[in-house]
Amino acid sequence: MPMEVMLRINDVCLSASGGSYIARYHATLAITDGAAEAKIEVASTVPKDPDPLLLQATVEHIASGVDSVLQPRNQSAVMTIRDLVIHDVDCKPPRYKSATVSELTRLLS
Repeated sequence: MPMEVMLRINDVCLSASGGSYIARYHATLAITDGAAEAKIEVASTVPKDPDPLLLQATVEHIASGVDSVLQPRNQSAVMTIRDLVIHDVDCKPPRYKSATVSELTRLLS
């Protein structure tokens, strides 16, 4: 039976000249035994029509973050993301990975 985990990512820095970023989303993860790549579904984004390449890169970084936490535990997840913020200037996909790793590690500790 999968274990359900709720992630609330809200990592924002808007005061850094040239280094500002926004990493914000809510997600539900169904975690199961067995190492496999995370399956990600994006239910909603802010804005509703983000840049497709930036959206793809962000989702790939989130998935990589989930995998880096779960695969060493011999686990995988199906993840549904809601309200994924893709700001055309301040969206930095690597920030999504680091925020995901940090919060998921904290929740599973």
